[in-house]
Amino acid sequence: MSRSVSARAAGKLMLVGEWAVLEPGTPCVVLAVDRYCRAEAVACGLCADADVTLELDAAVVGVPEVCLTRTARADHSLTFVPAPEVLPGTLRKSDTAACAVEAALRFALERGVQPLLPLRVRVASGISTVGGVAGCQCKPGLGSSAAVSVAVVAAVLSLHCCTCGAQEALACDHAGTCVVTPMLVYKLAVIAQQWQWQKGGPIPSSGFDIAAAAYAHTLLYQRYDMRWMAAQLDALSGPGVLTALTQQNWPGFVATPLPRPQSLHVAVCFSGESASSSDLVGRVNAFRATAEGGAAFREFATRTRAVVERVVAAMTACDAAAVCALLREADALLRGLAAASGAPLLTPALRALADGAAACGAAGKWSGAGGGDCGIAAYCEGNPAAAEQLRRLLDAHWASLGLFPLSDLNIRWHS
Repeated sequence: MSRSVSARAAGKLMLVGEWAVLEPGTPCVVLAVDRYCRAEAVACGLCADADVTLELDAAVVGVPEVCLTRTARADHSLTFVPAPEVLPGTLRKSDTAACAVEAALRFALERGVQPLLPLRVRVASGISTVGGVAGCQCKPGLGSSAAVSVAVVAAVLSLHCCTCGAQEALACDHAGTCVVTPMLVYKLAVIAQQWQWQKGGPIPSSGFDIAAAAYAHTLLYQRYDMRWMAAQLDALSGPGVLTALTQQNWPGFVATPLPRPQSLHVAVCFSGESASSSDLVGRVNAFRATAEGGAAFREFATRTRAVVERVVAAMTACDAAAVCALLREADALLRGLAAASGAPLLTPALRALADGAAACGAAGKWSGAGGGDCGIAAYCEGNPAAAEQLRRLLDAHWASLGLFPLSDLNIRWHS
């Protein structure tokens, strides 16, 4: 008889701290949203064509549903054996999910839990696309890759956790019950991202998107020390590497829940254009590599850090008006970075989005890397009816500018 466990992971938006979070020791405030990637891990019994079968829907890989079969070696690293119907160019897109499966299986093995093979992992995303210009389906930049990784790790770990005893548990609480914690899932998803990079994938992100997906609520987030991580991955090899890494305190890493000021509201709008974060990172890193650019970026990061710290203080004090005022400061800093770097961070659509929010009395800014994707508008209103009226005004104004308000998207605040 087959056994199955499902897990979901949330999408993300950045409230404040984008780009500056790349500077060591600089935090950001990240929002989780109610758009999800879902993964189901199924222990198939004996009826399967391969040790591991990975199924991804069209929203994940951009093509009709494909299956990737993988054969596990003794250490449970995995080798591609693509199904015949897989189209050229889709394998790289599935590496995110595949590396997550590998991380979860290898961790289970290290913890003395025999991996359940054959294993089928099904992945479906409600994050990957929204309607954009000319009715095209576009990537909105809500962190679909991070959510895929987190959902897959959580599903595969949970399947193995519910089938093992306390003595061989993947992770135990004080009562000896096997649990899969957000921090464990976050760490394994980060490691999977590092593996994907080592295999020729994209440069690892700051990890704020992974944190939002794993914790699924508003966070003060600070990236782990990247140099430390690289040294650990180089120094640790062989049996026990994942256990050793996940049990350590990661230098620099912070993921602290933040409360929502009750009168603070955040509306979200898609610019109609998808951004290429890797291209933008390359442009900004080239700017940072120059003497003048490096100094300018450090000044930007220092000033942004001060804004982030004041936002955290304002949220803790339930001062929504102060949060909105600080987001206007953050918007000005981001516009300055765009102008100084020459990178196409502030597109005409994102400028219109932020200026349109200001015209309605809200604090608008882009969210994330810029260059497209989404922006946000924050406003302070204690009366629910008045808050809803302002939200409708914002949405109507954005739509009149040719933008795409995401009226049914909500923030997952920490309760």
